[in-house]
Amino acid sequence: MSSVLHILRSRKEYRTSAYNRLARWLGLSFAVLFTLTLSLGLIGVPLIYSNITRDLPSLEIVPLMLEPPNGLLLQPTQILDRSGKHVLQDVQNPALDERRYLPLSTETAPEAKEFIAPAMADATIAVLDPTFWHNPGFTLKGLLSDEAHTLAQGLASDLLLAEEPPGLRRAIRERILAGQLVQQFGHAKVLEWYLNSVYYGNLTYGVDAAAQVYFGKPASELTLPESALLTAVGRLVDPELQGQLEVGVGLLGHLVPRPPSPPPAVARIAPFFDVHQRHVQPE
Repeated sequence: MSSVLHILRSRKEYRTSAYNRLARWLGLSFAVLFTLTLSLGLIGVPLIYSNITRDLPSLEIVPLMLEPPNGLLLQPTQILDRSGKHVLQDVQNPALDERRYLPLSTETAPEAKEFIAPAMADATIAVLDPTFWHNPGFTLKGLLSDEAHTLAQGLASDLLLAEEPPGLRRAIRERILAGQLVQQFGHAKVLEWYLNSVYYGNLTYGVDAAAQVYFGKPASELTLPESALLTAVGRLVDPELQGQLEVGVGLLGHLVPRPPSPPPAVARIAPFFDVHQRHVQPE
């Protein structure tokens, strides 16, 4: 009887010992795997970040291109002769005598006397970037697409990364630069730069030029309906953002009164901007 008990006890001890060995082996394997994964992460993440941020454009390019009086993008595009010394033609809307840069408010230009109409800033934000004043300049939304979802991303994309091919690397770099623009220069300055550089069609760049061309008035005098229309014009030249435009115009619907129906022929509302209405006669 005692031998049977001894055998059973031995078998139980063996099974317990085997279980303990397996548990120790699994624990050691998990610890080694976790250590290797952590080590690869600590090494790999900085390498990936370094590759993405390598040769990142300087933020100082933006004020160099946009700040008055000598901002490169504030000067008209010129066609020169073969010698490069004589101007043959200035490429800009013929309704413009000069392109003006208007500040957003006293926050960005304390000594200025003329500013972009607040209605234009409100319309642009409501349509294109409703969380503008609260977001860090970028959003992770649309990371795998080429569409810029914030105004700061639009600036970074158009002015700093225009020559880079689309893809995930460019999208990440765009968001890094957008966040840096807001952090270094502030939301107000980013909005001011955007409004003074956006393309409104008809060889018209910047909100003041657009106000002159489409409404025959400076951007400082724009009303809310006019601002909403200019925002729409600016987005309609970019087909990728038409869906964003439709959503934003819905946000403005309670602010902008619906205009009356135009007369049957042509309702001329500004130089270079005609609204045509066609009537189909029943057969």
